[in-house]
Amino acid sequence: MKNVHERKNPIDITENDEAKSVWVDVVTFLKTHEVALIDSIRLGENDIKNGKTRPADEVFSDLRKKIVKNVMSEEIKEYSVTVTQTAEDGINDSILHPTEEFTATAWLRLDELQKAINSLKYFPERGSRVPELLDENGKEYRKLIESPLQIIYKIENDEIRIITTRDWQIDM
Repeated sequence: MKNVHERKNPIDITENDEAKSVWVDVVTFLKTHEVALIDSIRLGENDIKNGKTRPADEVFSDLRKKIVKNVMSEEIKEYSVTVTQTAEDGINDSILHPTEEFTATAWLRLDELQKAINSLKYFPERGSRVPELLDENGKEYRKLIESPLQIIYKIENDEIRIITTRDWQIDM
């Protein structure tokens, strides 16, 4: 330890005579990461100069397509998502609920909530089961939390039905 810390000499950690990792002091570690960050910034600035930029929505849309096409071995079923009036009212109340940071956070909260609900299109079982709640046909409800909102929904055939939402900040 003294050798690494005071003398700045890295120690190779091996397993079966094969290098597995290197133990370095914190200063060396941070400098290495700083150099890598500076190099990455330089590359990004060159991309701007050379016109190699794309809209962020396009980048993420393309990445989603790659995931669906290349990473997932099975075909992904797409569900439609509907929101009841009760759930919509709850979402409106939660997003428009006046707080000290209202204007700063309303857009961010809305975006995060929309992402969470849209994720149910492809991953409907993402939310946890709520076995103590059953509908009139004995179907389970599920709960997805996008703090401070609880989103209660159920899966019916090819549709996700957002039944209601509860904001713990308002509903307490």
